Amino acid sequence: MIIILLVIVTLIGYFGGVYVRNRRIGNWTRGICDGLIVIILVAIIGNSTYHWGMKKVTQVQTVPLESSLSATHLSALLYRDLGTAHQERVYLYRVPGSTKPQATKTTTATWKVHTTQRSTAQLETRRQEWVYSNGWSRFLFGIANNDHELIQRHYNFKIPQTWLVLSTQQAQKLQRKLQNPAIRSQVTSQIQQQVQQSLAEAVKQQPQLTAQQRQQLIRYNQQRFQKQAYQALIK
Repeated sequence: MIIILLVIVTLIGYFGGVYVRNRRIGNWTRGICDGLIVIILVAIIGNSTYHWGMKKVTQVQTVPLESSLSATHLSALLYRDLGTAHQERVYLYRVPGSTKPQATKTTTATWKVHTTQRSTAQLETRRQEWVYSNGWSRFLFGIANNDHELIQRHYNFKIPQTWLVLSTQQAQKLQRKLQNPAIRSQVTSQIQQQVQQSLAEAVKQQPQLTAQQRQQLIRYNQQRFQKQAYQALIK
């Protein structure tokens, strides 16, 4: 609308200054229109550069995560370093129902990985953007098509303690090693032994543990010792 208003004011100023016979009225018309043109141009620049008539809003979306390695039983979040300095990173994550991992954005984006006590993984995405503060601002500046303009996107990965965070190179290295039957058998035997020892110690300290509690402890220790064993393989 503001562009249309600029055209109308410009035309009024032109025709008023050229075709109005009364010079005093014509000069006043042209002077007022010139002033309005300046105000309109300042408003356009203010909207496009300083986001006049807009406000910042933050949208938060939380989704559950599955392991980035869908073909294995390994729970891991993958990432890929960008450039030779390894100062930028792209995470590859999977949500339930997805056939392949999705990549985090690199433009105006930040990320952080938190290890939590939860048994499931989540991704919280915070998107900060500019939106018009009211309908009048949208009516005036909507032609600029800058509503919901992205300011910043932040990825917050919340993963259980049993998950690994691996680069794509480390994941490939680990998968190659686990394809070796001897290594896989050795790792499996080591994990089972550690799980049994840990269970025996827990039962000794807490003889009142129920069968369900023991199963939960076994599952937790299996994941914990598996993570330690896999970390040792990629060193």
